[in-house]
Amino acid sequence: SNLENENLKYLKEMWTEVPKSGKGKKNSKQVNKDHYISKIVLRGDSVIVVLRNSLIASK
Repeated sequence: SNLENENLKYLKEMWTEVPKSGKGKKNSKQVNKDHYISKIVLRGDSVIVVLRNSLIASK
């Protein structure tokens, strides 16, 4: 659906910022990126909220 496409674009942009603030674990986060995003698209908005919260907490 169009909503899923929009979510995917948003998540890809957001996810590219995670390795920059990652604590020496850049490589593992990059490897898991696509798998993780595919889960998020299936599960919907609630997962996006969780991801947002975890990003805020890690800063």
